[in-house]
Amino acid sequence: MNILGIGNAIVDVICKVDDEFLAKNGLAKSNMKLIDEIEFKKLLGNLKIEETVSGGSVANSIVGLSQLGNNVGFIGKINDDDLGQKYGPIIPGHTPKTVKRSKVGPRTKFQKDCDWLNAELRRISATGEASSIDEKDGICQVSKFAVKKIISLSTDPMKLHAIWLAGWIQEASFVGKDQNPEHQYFQQRYRIPNIFTHNDKDELSPQWLVSFLPIQDKNSPQLKLIADYFYKSQNLDNL
Repeated sequence: MNILGIGNAIVDVICKVDDEFLAKNGLAKSNMKLIDEIEFKKLLGNLKIEETVSGGSVANSIVGLSQLGNNVGFIGKINDDDLGQKYGPIIPGHTPKTVKRSKVGPRTKFQKDCDWLNAELRRISATGEASSIDEKDGICQVSKFAVKKIISLSTDPMKLHAIWLAGWIQEASFVGKDQNPEHQYFQQRYRIPNIFTHNDKDELSPQWLVSFLPIQDKNSPQLKLIADYFYKSQNLDNL
């Protein structure tokens, strides 16, 4: 049987620590805590790595299937650093040097659509016909009072609205955005423009952006296009 697994390529970093280290760094035994790259490097700066083990649930399953005699393969993403270079021995017959590393893959359709969305916002801002759009860390910052006008000035209002809403629905699902590394990765990948308000934060929901649609019945072509963008982007993200 030919089986291809696609998943997270994880390297377990095993270190010895004492209770004082856990308390000092706000860590608890038998718990998982998501951290970003900065905190990871900070923790490792005071630790000695005893062992590294390649893994990940999909990769581990692929190894088990290979041991049962199946013809298998695994696709995962590793960083171009020391830990990334150590990934590989988990796969029978491979060492870190024999793992095939591909170049950065092409941007997905939804990523390209988000590129178009941001380029369109910059073009509209440059015309001076709407409120100027600032950028922070490469993310467009748009006042809620300018959104409707901006959509109307687009060369393709329906497309701009659909992409923006599809991205915003996904972004709204993240908890603790400022400290959430998954949200940071999401924004680095898609750069969904931020809509800000001074007082009415609760008003800024996906339903608020949907309310700009001129037609909202179940057969609305606008809603169908938004659903098309949303589900396509969801499917691409799961690859």
